[in-house]
Amino acid sequence: MEVDGAPAYQGRLPPDRRLAFRWSAEQQWVAEAASPPARFGRLEKTRELCGPIEHAFMGPFLLVYGTRSPEARENDTSRKMAEEFAERWQRWSLGPRA
Repeated sequence: MEVDGAPAYQGRLPPDRRLAFRWSAEQQWVAEAASPPARFGRLEKTRELCGPIEHAFMGPFLLVYGTRSPEARENDTSRKMAEEFAERWQRWSLGPRA
């Protein structure tokens, strides 16, 4: 897997198929097994915590799309879908893309 055009992970995924990436002191992305959600305690719905979808868009987020398919059409479609979502989000949220 590459991040910002540089190798960041190679090999099999952890058993739970979750990875987390962090920016290291060596100024590069490093992959590590993601902590299980239980580490943060049990989450319960409240007025302030209404659901995972809504909360995903309440702060900064990153759009990621695939570029390594052997099919150029698939790579192009992934890029176009991400760009279209970003443009729609910018119009809806009335905010700039970062």
